[in-house]
Amino acid sequence: RLRTTNENASIDVSGPMGFTSVQSRIFKQEDLQSRTVTIRVSPSKSRKDRQEVEERYQAARGEIFSTLVALTVQVLKVQPDIADSSGHRYDQFVKTGNAILQVLGCDETMANLLERERQLALEEEVECQPAVLRALAEFMLFQRSWNKACAPLLEQLNHLTPTQNRGPDWPTTAQGLTGLMVEYRDSLKVMGIEFERGKDSNRGVRYIIKLNDNAPAYENDSVDLLDDI
Repeated sequence: RLRTTNENASIDVSGPMGFTSVQSRIFKQEDLQSRTVTIRVSPSKSRKDRQEVEERYQAARGEIFSTLVALTVQVLKVQPDIADSSGHRYDQFVKTGNAILQVLGCDETMANLLERERQLALEEEVECQPAVLRALAEFMLFQRSWNKACAPLLEQLNHLTPTQNRGPDWPTTAQGLTGLMVEYRDSLKVMGIEFERGKDSNRGVRYIIKLNDNAPAYENDSVDLLDDI
């Protein structure tokens, strides 16, 4: 937040915070000074004039735009509901993007571009995960929800995945599968899968696994095998 010189502010701080100022001293109280690390930066002696800044911006604006798109896609991977916001900076970015695409002669909206890139990013996220979690993501695209123990779930994944496609990190026990799910919980969420521990069953701990709207819409090679379940 930008604060003026004469403004008084009271801030509750429970961790490190950074402040910038053109003044040499921000904090005058001795107790704050003793807990403050001050970094002084001298004014640049090679400041660019307005024309040079504009020329360099014009030369790099394509790269700047593509970088902003890539950063936005990373946000949408973990927070897709931000696309439903109105009056948010994301909404302004989409409108600006539409204008840029129109100038470039692209027959596509910014929203469609971001969604396509988000789907590609999700697919890449899936490909980077252990083989059993990729199999779980594919399985959940058709199963949608699971409310049983992990032992029968691992049996289903073993049934769907040929031995030669499992890899060395493939779990051999339900506990191993659970451990991977816990370790890669954030990645599973990006892949559209959320889970929580449910009630115990006679076959072990029951887990509630659901597929949310963030799931990537990629093709699945195991669809024919699902008919046997």
